[in-house]
Amino acid sequence: MTRAPRGDPWGPDLFSVRGHALVAAWGVAILAALALRMVWPANVPWVADEPYLIRSAIEANEQGRISVMGNLGSKGFRYGPLPLWVYQVFTVLTRDPVRLVMMRVVLVSAITMVSLVWLARTLKLHRGYVIVILLGPYLWYYSRLLWDSTFAMPLCVLATAAYVHYLDRKRPAALLTALACLPALMMIHPMSIAFVAGMSLHSLGFKRAALWRYRWRIVTLIIAATAVCWPYVSRTLLPALTIDTGAEPDRSRLPGLVFPLLGARYLSGVGLNWFYADAWQAAMPPVRSAIYRVAVIMSAVAYALSWLGLAITLVRWRRLWRRREGANVRDHAALLAVMIIAAQIPVNAWPARYGLPQYYNATWIAAALLAWMAVNAIAARSRILAHGLVGAHGLALAAVIICLLLHIGATGGTRDVGHGPTLAVQLDIARRRARYDPASKLHTRIDFFIKSPRSLRLLDELTPRPATLKPPTALLLRYTNDDPADAHLTIEPARPQDQSAYWLH
Repeated sequence: MTRAPRGDPWGPDLFSVRGHALVAAWGVAILAALALRMVWPANVPWVADEPYLIRSAIEANEQGRISVMGNLGSKGFRYGPLPLWVYQVFTVLTRDPVRLVMMRVVLVSAITMVSLVWLARTLKLHRGYVIVILLGPYLWYYSRLLWDSTFAMPLCVLATAAYVHYLDRKRPAALLTALACLPALMMIHPMSIAFVAGMSLHSLGFKRAALWRYRWRIVTLIIAATAVCWPYVSRTLLPALTIDTGAEPDRSRLPGLVFPLLGARYLSGVGLNWFYADAWQAAMPPVRSAIYRVAVIMSAVAYALSWLGLAITLVRWRRLWRRREGANVRDHAALLAVMIIAAQIPVNAWPARYGLPQYYNATWIAAALLAWMAVNAIAARSRILAHGLVGAHGLALAAVIICLLLHIGATGGTRDVGHGPTLAVQLDIARRRARYDPASKLHTRIDFFIKSPRSLRLLDELTPRPATLKPPTALLLRYTNDDPADAHLTIEPARPQDQSAYWLH
């Protein structure tokens, strides 16, 4: 196998004055892209799963034990405890939910950024596209969310970067790093099986000799991984056998065959109404709304790039197969992406579970890598066109994120159960409620809190109370106004006629 072509689509010699200036500008742009994840960190969702994870981590620490089980999935299957392990460490340092968000952003973003730069350097890919990927609205949104399955996002790109580095440099440490990521991914969410299967198939198909050469190191890694994972696996293996893995009722399997091909969604603003309802987005001020709509349309170029990269890869490998030529590292990296996507097809199609963006959390790097390959192919023909395309794509994604940040700040979140009032808004309510005696009952007609009562309960526990408390009374929690796009809340003593409303303990 040959190394990746040494032509650098960025342009000038890195050791020239101009080269140094561009690298410095590249670094500043990366930091700016990551900085958007830290803007108003309290303006994030705080729904049922996030309070459960933080409460579970706190309880495990208080009981002096390591969590064995993660969150309960929709099929009655317990997910892996790796995210809880992270939060057990975090909650030793702080129990402030906003600081937890910030710590999570730093961890997830650092791993993702380092891995993408590592990939760009190994494969000699267009370095500007690192910035585009980091500006992906889904990656921005999920990096700020205290949810469990989103920890798969940085691990899948780390595994890819390490594995590709091994293909290029033959360093066993890189191979072992990639292999160590596979059980870690499965300790996050079972949907990671698609990534694990894709990489496993590639290594078994093309790197059997390397696996045999380092067999004792790999056996040691397997023993260590088994020791770490066994407490979880032993308690979930038998229950998992009883779970119905058949198709969802009244749902066709056919869309699941196509769903894995749409992973470029993570590099676009398409489909964000899954988090932010259409009516909420439409409530943006006219100028901002126009910018947002245009930016979303422009960002859809990610799909075209991903499909172009897929076509280039298939044509390239057909040519290599027919001519019996050797493939270079970039060829194998592209094939790895295709194999991950192919492995995801039965994962989504057989159980008819598709459509939700989180199903790409462990495989998004495949679509991103193919899009990146397409950018390189364009740069080989016209650097100006490639630079313009990368710049336009990056600006569109940045515009989407900035518009969302401004609108979330103005509205305090959404009124739907999927997102709901932001953590900042709920923290404000918890602080106001802390002024009253804990015996005070809370009345509300807001569906979000009726369906997710643990959201405020944990904040109540984490919020310190003043020395002097107001006497116990009935409290009414309601929206501040009738605007359906405004999620700001207010809390006040309830009138007798309000106390017939639903109430939360």
